[in-house]
Amino acid sequence: MSKSRLFTEWFALLLAAIAFVVIAGNRGWGERLDLTLLDFASSINAGDGSKDIVIVAIDDASLAQIGNWPWDRTRHAELIDRLAELGPSAIAIDILFLEETEPAADQALASSIKNAGNVIVPHTFFDRSDGVEGSVAALPVPSIADAAFGLGHVSIFPERDGIVRRISPIYQSSSGEYEHLILKLAEIAGRDVAQSLAEADSLPIIQYEQPGGYRTYSASDVMDRAAPKEYFEDKIVLIGSTAQGLGDRYAVPTFAGRIMSGVEIQANALNSVISGRTLSSLPAWVIVVFHLAAIASLFLVYWLRTPAEALRYSLLLITALVVFALASVILLKTWLPIAPAFAAILIAYPLWGWRRLSTVSRFLDREVEALRASGLQDNQADADQTKASGFAAFGQSSAGFDVVQRQVASLRGLTGEVRERLSFIQDVVDASPDPMMVFDGEGRLALFNATARAIFLKGTPDRELTLNELVAQLGGNIDTQASEVNLPRERTFLLASAPLDAVLGSEIVALRDITAIKKGEQQRRETLEFLSHDMRSPQVAIIGLAGKAGKALDHADRLERITEQARRTLTLAENFVQIARLENEGIRAEDTEMGALVYEAADRAYAIAKRKSIRIDCDVPEDPIFCEVDASAISRVVDNLLSNALKFSPNSSRITVCLAQAANDRLSLILEDEGPGMPAERQSEPFARFGAHDSKAGPSAGLGLAYVKRAVDEHGGAIAVLSAANKGTRIEIELPVSQAS
Repeated sequence: MSKSRLFTEWFALLLAAIAFVVIAGNRGWGERLDLTLLDFASSINAGDGSKDIVIVAIDDASLAQIGNWPWDRTRHAELIDRLAELGPSAIAIDILFLEETEPAADQALASSIKNAGNVIVPHTFFDRSDGVEGSVAALPVPSIADAAFGLGHVSIFPERDGIVRRISPIYQSSSGEYEHLILKLAEIAGRDVAQSLAEADSLPIIQYEQPGGYRTYSASDVMDRAAPKEYFEDKIVLIGSTAQGLGDRYAVPTFAGRIMSGVEIQANALNSVISGRTLSSLPAWVIVVFHLAAIASLFLVYWLRTPAEALRYSLLLITALVVFALASVILLKTWLPIAPAFAAILIAYPLWGWRRLSTVSRFLDREVEALRASGLQDNQADADQTKASGFAAFGQSSAGFDVVQRQVASLRGLTGEVRERLSFIQDVVDASPDPMMVFDGEGRLALFNATARAIFLKGTPDRELTLNELVAQLGGNIDTQASEVNLPRERTFLLASAPLDAVLGSEIVALRDITAIKKGEQQRRETLEFLSHDMRSPQVAIIGLAGKAGKALDHADRLERITEQARRTLTLAENFVQIARLENEGIRAEDTEMGALVYEAADRAYAIAKRKSIRIDCDVPEDPIFCEVDASAISRVVDNLLSNALKFSPNSSRITVCLAQAANDRLSLILEDEGPGMPAERQSEPFARFGAHDSKAGPSAGLGLAYVKRAVDEHGGAIAVLSAANKGTRIEIELPVSQAS
């Protein structure tokens, strides 16, 4: 390889690495690594919190003593009155009062807030209802807002991994700019930080403290006057819900407890702001320059040093990046993302090594061809001449561009001594991507390639086996009429054979994998059946209702039936598209909190359940359970199961959804209804895509359960259906639990 060509490749790879760093930084590739380092560094800085911040928790004890949530606003008024007696410097409420209740109760709360004189009331934001992108402020009831010392938003914005790390000091909505609640509290505490935080290049990062780092008192203790005054006097008090089931809980870094109530997050954010411990992100251009400097130094080493030295430097550079990232958080209170440069180093080194090895490979190819073209009797002389010229070249600095190329020049002198006869047949067989086997005159295995070994032979090959025996031991069969070999997991090979020696009766057998082709044919047949039957039926019904057949019906009934058939068509099409998407694109697994997923599905089914007076009971553990799943796919699984249960369950019945930790590090999801059970013909194949089904409760082509089965299989899970006439249906799903849970 010429020096100019090698330099061109080196420079092209450098430009590719630079482009990768820029694109990866813009698109957030590798963000999880950066966030993991950020959390680790933050855990080192974590302390015990500030004694000037006190949390009044609406906890389980408060709910048990005072009553179920939501409380009457006279109760909130009583709590404010009790706190005001304790003399705090400020009171902040992390509870939204957006809707009016009883006028007397609203007025009582407003009066208590006004009498206290130092109460900050929260608000949030809603998406605009006019279809325009953006949000508008959702403010408290006017009487309460007017009575407050100030208003502040309490919106929480998780990162892409679902963990809350940042606050928005100044939130820009369609209706204006709004300060965060903690900025109002910081002003009361004598820290005017609103301007500095607003001018920062990015949202400030919360520095969480250790779990339980803030004094916390139950609201019931405060209302019973059991809380000591000295712990509240001249302190900042935050009121919020911490009880299980109230929904105000968010994912936080592991060292901070993994799950934290909103009021505790506000306390950590307030402490970070007041103590000046919030973390900031470097400007984007500084981060890019830092990454490019690291990549430039790496490629300079590639140019000047040996591959071994380049490897050592790559490892050293990766270590330095990690140390810089941690030190910037711990010492400088600055977050320095390193994932783009980290990934670029991991990718660049093997690519550069591959280019050098490619040079060696091309040289060896040329030498082998030269040996084949010359004759064995001339090889020794050629080898001696090549060796002499090669060693001479190795001693000259101009013989090669770098160390590797000089080693290639040395190897050129040694290749003349290589005299190895290759087995042409074995090379051809091993090079084939398809399984190839040779059988002797008695039909016994004589020769095979690597692909055949991987598929048919495990451990020590048994050369006494015939083709039928090889296939049978894998649980497959040979279809002689179609010339196909069928193996488990729906793998299909086209069988072709040809005689090698007519006298001995030996033959060569080649198998071509046609699994994808067979699967495509099956999908086309299913699609045709779907279009010709399930999709055709509602369309024919619509045409009939729109024509003479519908004239006998009154106008409203006619439109209702047409709408029902159109909705049926849409439902069938949507289910079919979702199954096809799952088969073609597979799943994108990520850590998902399964309890929240179950509750969200129950919420989506609430309207239909209410119309039929059906109760949906969710039996979900209090502690979160994480699974490495595709959240969208599993959500649709639960939606489909609930939809089927609601369709066929009688009015005033019950549906139970149970989530539990099963044995062998598995997660159990069970849905049980009190419906009529599956018909017998459906129970034999409950997951058949276009199997027998009962359409009396609504449109169905078996696609809902087919999607469920496909999604569970994609996750490596298991599913079972237990159903009996008039005894309901029970569907049990098991999924592997995430390592992070």
